[in-house]
Amino acid sequence: MDKTKQIQNCERFKNLHLRDGLFILANAWDVSSALVFEQAGFEAVGTTSAGVAATLGLPDGEKLSIKENLELIERICSKVKIPVNADIEAGYGDTIPEILKNVEKFIDAGVAGINIEDENHRREDDRNMLYDITFQSEKISAIKELAKLKGIPIVINGKTDASWLSVGKDKADIMNNTIRRANAYHEAGADCVFVPGLLSPDEIQTLINEIDCPLNIVIKKGVPPVSELNKMGLKRLSMGSGPQRAILGFTKKIATEVLSEGTYNNIIDNEIPYYDVKKMFGGK
Repeated sequence: MDKTKQIQNCERFKNLHLRDGLFILANAWDVSSALVFEQAGFEAVGTTSAGVAATLGLPDGEKLSIKENLELIERICSKVKIPVNADIEAGYGDTIPEILKNVEKFIDAGVAGINIEDENHRREDDRNMLYDITFQSEKISAIKELAKLKGIPIVINGKTDASWLSVGKDKADIMNNTIRRANAYHEAGADCVFVPGLLSPDEIQTLINEIDCPLNIVIKKGVPPVSELNKMGLKRLSMGSGPQRAILGFTKKIATEVLSEGTYNNIIDNEIPYYDVKKMFGGK
């Protein structure tokens, strides 16, 4: 990707977090889903590690190789004009220098932002589900410095899985752990923090009030509608792997209809015409 265009996309992406109101980040799992989201009018698209892994028959949690992830990011960045945010899980490395080499590859692929999480996928047991807060902060700080040296101001979304994995003695401890980690990651250089998990409206509002930078949550059952989240002051709402899982659910519906009823309405009523898909990828 042209460096000037990439810098412009980085600035566009950052401004989405700073303007009034929240924006919704569509999460793609392949090139076609990224293009559908772009053509629908989304202002940015991200990837979902869970969705990408599933398309390759893999579970989430760094079972997807960096090579497989990077190849998809390169393809998406070459096809869409809007900013692209790459989900790079925890960085695919054991040391900060190793992770920085990986991050540099994603920056060179043309991304405008990255998600970097604190779940330790390389743990041998469940005693250390999250990376030490100091290590994770140093990782984010090093990524910020790398981006500065390369002259590509990517948006760093520091993800904490403290809530998702219920790391704490009780609900109050989990919330305090989440807030402490989120603010530490922002102080280290994260432009936004991502807190997935089972969040009630009160919990979301607490996070918005207590975290010192834009907050990102994920769409899931129980999350208030966009109008309410806007009033609360949320800045970024991600789709996560929900759309990809919904597509799997719809595929199951298609299969059930064809096999049990012998009809094809779910296909015929919802398909994008063949030549429209062909044109989506530059065909005639």
